[in-house]
Amino acid sequence: MPAAWRPNETEAGALIQPPQYDLQMADHSAGATQRILGRSQELDRIDEMVQRLATGRGSVIVLIGPPGTGLTTLLHETIVRAGESVPDVRAVHVPSGLLAGDPRAAVTAIASGGVADMYRQFADAAEPPLADAGAALALDDPRLIRLGVDALRALSEERPLLVSVDDLPVTDEAFFRPLTSLAAGIADLPVMVVATSHLLPRSSFEESPVGPLWVRPVPPLGVAESVELVRAAAGRWVPRAVAATIRDRTGGIPGDLHAVCLALEPEQLAGAEPLPDVLPASPVAAETYRQWWHSRGPKERLLVLAAAVAISPDRDVLEECADVALADVIGPDGRSVLREEHGRVTAHDPQLLSAVHALSSPREVRAAQTTLAACYPHASLDRHWLELRSGTQPTSELLDTLVEHAGALLDRGDTALVQSLVSDVARRLGRTTPPAELLLLGGVAALYCGHSSRAVSLLTGVVGDAPATLFRTFPLLLVALTYQDNGVPHHLVASWLARLAEEQPGAAASISALASRLCVQYGDEEGSRRYLERAESLVSSGALADPGPVTELPVTRALAGHRSPGGPPDPVAVLGVRRPGLDIVGWLLELQGLAQLIDSGEWGHARAVVSDLRTKVRRCPAPLLRAELTLLSVRLHLWTGEYRLAEQVVASAVEQRLPLHVPQGGAGVSLLAQTAMLRGRETEAKDWLIDLDELAQDAQRHSPVLAAALHEALGLRALLDDRSAEAVEHLTRAAREWRVLPSTLIDLAHLLWQAGRCEEHGEAVALLRAHVDGSDTADVSSLPAALELLRARTEALVSVVVSVARATRDSVPPAHEAHLLEFAADRVGALTAEQYAAQAREAGADLPEQAEAYRLLLLERARYLHEKSAAVARMRRTEREIARLHALATRSDADISTLTAEELTIARLVQRGATNREIAGALYVSVRTVELRLTGIYRKMEISTRKELRRLASLAPADRTAR
Repeated sequence: MPAAWRPNETEAGALIQPPQYDLQMADHSAGATQRILGRSQELDRIDEMVQRLATGRGSVIVLIGPPGTGLTTLLHETIVRAGESVPDVRAVHVPSGLLAGDPRAAVTAIASGGVADMYRQFADAAEPPLADAGAALALDDPRLIRLGVDALRALSEERPLLVSVDDLPVTDEAFFRPLTSLAAGIADLPVMVVATSHLLPRSSFEESPVGPLWVRPVPPLGVAESVELVRAAAGRWVPRAVAATIRDRTGGIPGDLHAVCLALEPEQLAGAEPLPDVLPASPVAAETYRQWWHSRGPKERLLVLAAAVAISPDRDVLEECADVALADVIGPDGRSVLREEHGRVTAHDPQLLSAVHALSSPREVRAAQTTLAACYPHASLDRHWLELRSGTQPTSELLDTLVEHAGALLDRGDTALVQSLVSDVARRLGRTTPPAELLLLGGVAALYCGHSSRAVSLLTGVVGDAPATLFRTFPLLLVALTYQDNGVPHHLVASWLARLAEEQPGAAASISALASRLCVQYGDEEGSRRYLERAESLVSSGALADPGPVTELPVTRALAGHRSPGGPPDPVAVLGVRRPGLDIVGWLLELQGLAQLIDSGEWGHARAVVSDLRTKVRRCPAPLLRAELTLLSVRLHLWTGEYRLAEQVVASAVEQRLPLHVPQGGAGVSLLAQTAMLRGRETEAKDWLIDLDELAQDAQRHSPVLAAALHEALGLRALLDDRSAEAVEHLTRAAREWRVLPSTLIDLAHLLWQAGRCEEHGEAVALLRAHVDGSDTADVSSLPAALELLRARTEALVSVVVSVARATRDSVPPAHEAHLLEFAADRVGALTAEQYAAQAREAGADLPEQAEAYRLLLLERARYLHEKSAAVARMRRTEREIARLHALATRSDADISTLTAEELTIARLVQRGATNREIAGALYVSVRTVELRLTGIYRKMEISTRKELRRLASLAPADRTAR
């Protein structure tokens, strides 16, 4: 067996070698390791079968799937693992070509092939019974199976044997019966037979229990594995929505995924340009359907090809066009190749339409387009568009009609169709520039799809060809440039404002307000204030003929000042306006107003606005609008601690392949990562964190919002993993950069107090104070409560804790209350027994006698609230702390019997709150000596921190005798 090998080209896409994007299998002889994506279940079962072989027992493995699934890769991996685990194993590969014809001819070929004497002896012994059987003997004949068992017994007498067959030429399900006999016959022999098949049908043998026979239909890759494979094939990071879309349109077949990625342009993989309407057909898909396609009759070919070229494939039109029913076109697998779904005709196999497109001549494609066009009404978009694609030269009347249709498509949110139409017109016109209105519609559609670079290109073309429309085009271009560059292009805004200020002050004021709001979205507070002042100056001049900028200013002021958008006139009156597709600025104004409602704590109002916007966006379901609204909904649920709802919103958006990586440069991905972390979905959280890190690295300029988002997510991960020091650093930076969630601020205050970095109301107080001052509603009262806990003096702590616990109970979101109780519990735990007892009496509340009992009471309530909020990871963390405290509380007096007199004295001084320097002064020893004694105490008491030492109840009695 060779020391190293390369997988089949059509299946190489199933492999990657992390962390580099490398599609080649690692060299096993060099001790390298590799990962086969999405095949853990198959590899586990293969390992079981290899262990059977290692213990002298036989097995049969049959892997079934379409070409490109990775069967050959798994076959090779089985050979490699057997070679590593089974000493002195002999590997024999039987070419599938030998089995495709007459079995007697196959045996004769083996006998004359110059192979070892043992094989020739087997062939000589096999020829007489084969001759007696005559022509009726087939490959699945039981007599041949018995002959095979005898041969395998002879070949495995001296050494374990592994026989492999790639692509069995068998199509009949009856083959599984003799296969069962073969598996039973070799069950006690050191023989493993591994075969793959692209032809065998599904069978009842697929779920075979642990035993000598395993038949496995290998499924396509899941979304996560496909995303990783797409990135491997591209050699770079690819947005999750783009990679998942490619997976959907290739069926998750590794070979197809790999080939399609190699055929796409880098800009398409990066999400800067749209994917083609029909993905390039991979060699695997084309070869799979070649024979079937060329064997179809003219009507069947026309029906399938018409479905491939149709703008909006309608069943009635397609069947009228081809004069054949969908159900009558049967594929290689015996079922209809086309189906109707949500009123549109599509293929069962996502790669079918790409394959037939590639297998048909350009003349045949144009003929199908012409024939299909004739089946639509004369004034319909489908007819005009198909005629354009089939070669009709566009006239000015046709272009005007297409512009009108494009506007209607944009208004109802069919942004992908608008982009495709603009591309087709530009392609047909050649060097002639398409109409400016069509470019404008195409630019807005590209922006709605998250393709900001394409939007900039199209809208810049409009400004160049129709400068008179600058006042109309520039706001759209400003939004596109901001999304593309991850920040507002100040130099261009200044130039355009200078041109518009005198002639069209209303347009200039509106652009200034828009620039101010965009600055807030990307964390540029200084720019936001500057543009707001410019807008207010233009409005106050009284020269405005258009009242539009006046209605925008309240929301703009609220965003720039981090305040609630309240006061008459109603600043969210715009939420009731029905907006056309071209009014992307108006859509963003509504979304920005919602964002400020959430950040200012008006969560009840925000919920109503979310509901209203969802209804409106359904009428114009542009991907970017849905992505923006999704992220705001998730943010609202995280602010209010509704983690299960947040998870549901994320799952729906991911399923819809929305461009969640586009808004705010990808800062919203942090919300997705935090949701997954809190819900205990660690693998998913890790994937989102990888995406977030890639977006932060690729950003063309520093974005405070993106930096805060990254560090907030990393801080939460560190906190949940009990890496407090790392969590402090990340959360502190996040809070410095931009606004963060209230729960994050409470955690930060708690951590900074634990780290001893908040003496005299230091950094934690300043950070909390800044956020409290920026919120003017009662819904964020959890932040003043956290500030109160942080600033509480030790001698009055218990009364503060009791007050905070009573004030926040059921009056703040459960998640916030849980965080506050955990903070309060830790502060109570730092009190000495004497301090707690005295303060508990003064508080006059019905409190437990021991501080640890009160602390446990607070933590139990916090655990319940985390469970109520569905914060699985936080609940687990609290449960660990409760279990640790219970373990400490149950320590016996024997725990301190091992301490020396000096150690016991030091321990009791620590429990009373003395510092190392104070202890050294009291005992007339050095601080270093105190530190060494404390190390010994920690070891003997099986603890690791000063805080744990303070909580030991067994240290309290003053008359305890030391050894």
